[in-house]
Amino acid sequence: MTAEISNIYIERVIIHEIMRQKVPNQKELPRYSEIESSIDDEIRNFLKDKVVKTIGGFRSYDVLFDDDSESPIPGIVENLFSFNDSDFIEYSKKIAGYLNGIQSGRSPGGLVTVIFGNIKGRDIIGILKLEKQEGARLEQTSIGGKSTYDILHLKDLILAEKTKLFKIGMFFKNGLEDFGYDGKVCDNQLSNTSSREVAEFFLTTFLGCNFTSEPKIETKKFFKISQQFFKEKIDDPIILTKYNLHLLSYITNERSTISSRQFAQLNLHLNHRKEYTKYLTEKEVPIGEIIRDTSLIEKRISEMILEFDNGIKIIGNQEGFEENVSLKQMNDGRTKAEIISKLKNIKT
Repeated sequence: MTAEISNIYIERVIIHEIMRQKVPNQKELPRYSEIESSIDDEIRNFLKDKVVKTIGGFRSYDVLFDDDSESPIPGIVENLFSFNDSDFIEYSKKIAGYLNGIQSGRSPGGLVTVIFGNIKGRDIIGILKLEKQEGARLEQTSIGGKSTYDILHLKDLILAEKTKLFKIGMFFKNGLEDFGYDGKVCDNQLSNTSSREVAEFFLTTFLGCNFTSEPKIETKKFFKISQQFFKEKIDDPIILTKYNLHLLSYITNERSTISSRQFAQLNLHLNHRKEYTKYLTEKEVPIGEIIRDTSLIEKRISEMILEFDNGIKIIGNQEGFEENVSLKQMNDGRTKAEIISKLKNIKT
């Protein structure tokens, strides 16, 4: 389904504004729209472009509805797949009202946008949150005496560099039965360690979802299969060592997420990237971002071992290898290793 996101056709859109809650025990109510936002081809293509770049990108995650969640969103989404005209507006208000009610003063106000559309005939529901800049005032317009938001008036806000765009949950009708997941979620804050708590609030507390796979298992798989690819496909021992060092550096970095596609772009030679991506795909390693959890491979990433045919081994951490060990390929196929350091001890 990820490859088909570009075929999304947006049929209906409604926008509500939720507020930053300044007084904990005195909730400020949302500013609801009473009718849907009008859309034409320009607006439809504008929204489509934003959705495709996020949900269709490598920063999106497959999610399942949590049966034990207290969030009403899973039930609302299910009902929206069989709504009538008035239901769409009322259910969208419930979505915005729920998020407005559970947000604390830590969460900024913004726009909750609910989208109904289809991808090649399959109904989809999109729930988007756009966090507005502090002090920005959003004005509603009136059509036939009913308030709504004009998307074109919000276009500059949506495109602003300082705007935290997007948090999106997109759900597919019968997705679990057909794909093994209910939908996809994209939230750029998941890539920021300091923002993980905020990001998981959107995913779990609000949307009532969980990731489809355990991050610690996916992280181990990414690391193990990457090493396997290097061993099987890279003949040059110098490049092989560099790739393993890059892998150790990448996976031990204090980032919240990792991506095999990003790793390849940053660290592999151009002529190896396509084969690496294909190899990992065949081994069912996600190409997009996964949550980094190294708890299952802590011992393996704490040290690196170079083992030579003559029985000699060099053992050290990734930083030590990069700073103190140099390798040179000899004409006869052997590898020359040089270590520049003070001798600390000799063990037998």
